[in-house]
Amino acid sequence: MKDLSLLAKLLAEEDIHVVHRQQSTAMFDVLNRELSLPIWKDMPKNIQDLFTLHEVGHALWTPLEMMDKIKEQKISHSVCNVLEDVRIEKAVQLKYRGAVKIFNKGYQELISSNFFETLDKDISNYNLIDRINLHYKHHSDVTFSDEEMVWVKKANQTITPDDVIDLAKELIAFIEENPESQGKTPNTDDLMVPDMDGTPMSDNSDQDEDSVENQEYEMPSSSDSEESEETSEEEKSGGSKESDEKSEETDEETSSAGEEKSDEKSDDKSETKETNAEAASDGGSDDSDMTIVSTTDNASRKSSESMLDTDAPKFEYSQIPKVNLKKVIVPTTEILDIFKEHYLNEKKENSVYWDKTLEELNKTKTDSKKAVSYMVKEFEMKKSADAYARSTTSKTGTLDMGKLHTYKYNDDLFAKVTTLPGAKNHGLVLFLDWSGSMAHNLVGTMNQLFNIIWFCKRTQIPFEVYGFSNVFCRRIGEKTGYAQNFKSGDMVLNVSLLNFFSSKMKTQEQNDMMHYLYMLANRWTYRNWSNEGYPYQEPAILSLGSK
Repeated sequence: MKDLSLLAKLLAEEDIHVVHRQQSTAMFDVLNRELSLPIWKDMPKNIQDLFTLHEVGHALWTPLEMMDKIKEQKISHSVCNVLEDVRIEKAVQLKYRGAVKIFNKGYQELISSNFFETLDKDISNYNLIDRINLHYKHHSDVTFSDEEMVWVKKANQTITPDDVIDLAKELIAFIEENPESQGKTPNTDDLMVPDMDGTPMSDNSDQDEDSVENQEYEMPSSSDSEESEETSEEEKSGGSKESDEKSEETDEETSSAGEEKSDEKSDDKSETKETNAEAASDGGSDDSDMTIVSTTDNASRKSSESMLDTDAPKFEYSQIPKVNLKKVIVPTTEILDIFKEHYLNEKKENSVYWDKTLEELNKTKTDSKKAVSYMVKEFEMKKSADAYARSTTSKTGTLDMGKLHTYKYNDDLFAKVTTLPGAKNHGLVLFLDWSGSMAHNLVGTMNQLFNIIWFCKRTQIPFEVYGFSNVFCRRIGEKTGYAQNFKSGDMVLNVSLLNFFSSKMKTQEQNDMMHYLYMLANRWTYRNWSNEGYPYQEPAILSLGSK
């Protein structure tokens, strides 16, 4: 799932939201930029990649306005879906050449598994829109007449969503005028499209399709796309007189045919047709014109349901919100001010604990010098070795006088210079677990932290030290507002980053912070309180919290 999500993001060239749900097929929400992938059961990788590529194609090239136009114009959604799939899959394969192999292998596996319910069926008896769908799904047994082949080529020449809509309307008009193109789609009882009341509606066409030679699908090149754009522009701008005359004739025939059909139908049926169109827009029915339906498209939806892993757990998703870093990161100066004000007040009443912890800290620093020096030596050795490995040697234009006497047998008489990489490319960011469970481990943690800080100061390595705190975030949020504006589906980042140390700190600020943290850490250790002073209560806003 992680691989599919990453693949989808990379192909879409944007940080789309990829989720996995219990649904029959992959879907893309063009408005919210969310790609929903089914939780598949034992599905081959080629098919998984195929479905992902297909939906990414919708993410890249299917606009939201296209769906609105289809609904407004009451065009068969089934026909538009088939033609749009052709367009976006062609675009995916042109943009990502490696996708050609995936589409080919993926569809071959789907066809062999009877995904489109075409196994042992006479494809020549399928209606035109189904054969177009199977042809571009790499089915090998699809045949077309010369007249029908024109529409197959037109489907491959669509470039824009408007091209798809226009072609869908033209194709529907052709099918209505040529009912023989509907063929005899087998097992139509299993692929009926429901009416508004749930009653199935079947395709009544019963004409056979003449068998012709198979046509091989070829992906258009970039030049083909440009030619298609020019052709479409010519058609839109008027083109030839012949095309205008043909379009006028087609419009007249279509309108007359529509008038005859409308006269034959009752008012109740007209109302039902409008209702069906509305149902299609709401997801109730696939098509406004129920007589023109792609049964293979419906079969693929049906087959997708059988691939679902119904036993898979339900996944919950949340969005990482945008946060105000100024409210998330608490600067060292603010932390020092809080510590200083609090502990100086505590010192006025009991200075013993202050003095004892400062004495222990200085002793810890002295004892750690040997370990820190060893760390520095090892680091410098490794750094020098790495620099030598990355060094470059080049010749200069100056003669090496020490080699001049070898001129009779040696051509290498020029001095050389070795260039070492001098730029610093390293730094440290350390995060402290500032939860309550760390209380009895803080002294040892602080000792290790201080050793790393002293090492970084000796080697001039930049560093930052942060502690996670939900206590600080909660208390500050109540006064000045939280670091994020919450909305539904957001992950709650109820945490502050306490910037305890930084390489930008002054030496005195660093020493003060170490002492304050050492006093805080020793509060939970066993001590002889009567002799070493009773510990100070830490500032409430900087106390340990939860993870």
